[in-house]
Amino acid sequence: MEVFVVEDDEICKLHFIRLLEKKLKIPSIISFSNGLEAVEHVNNLLKDDAINNVSLIFLDLNMPVMDGWEFLDVITARSWNIPVCIVTSSIDPYDISKAKEYSNVIDYITKPATEDKIKDVLNKL
Repeated sequence: MEVFVVEDDEICKLHFIRLLEKKLKIPSIISFSNGLEAVEHVNNLLKDDAINNVSLIFLDLNMPVMDGWEFLDVITARSWNIPVCIVTSSIDPYDISKAKEYSNVIDYITKPATEDKIKDVLNKL
């Protein structure tokens, strides 16, 4: 299982990665600071035919360069069927509703992410 964490806030990212590694024993985690970095990495995986190794993407919405919505638009347009869990501080009903429009978004959780919330997401895979 390979998991991507797309998060621009370094403290949130470190907390999240530690939670995945130490508490949930996720063996392979790759992190990115914005959606563009993640898209470029997925493009490289496609070249190497390694895209099937990606099990889940934890995605923040508000990031520089390419935000979470732009990232979702790209992977949807390219038919990358990778499950995504949005992890954000946004409790805006518009964002929650919009997330449901993307078929690969399997959950929407608000920060801070907890072990129980992440376990619930992993059980959906």
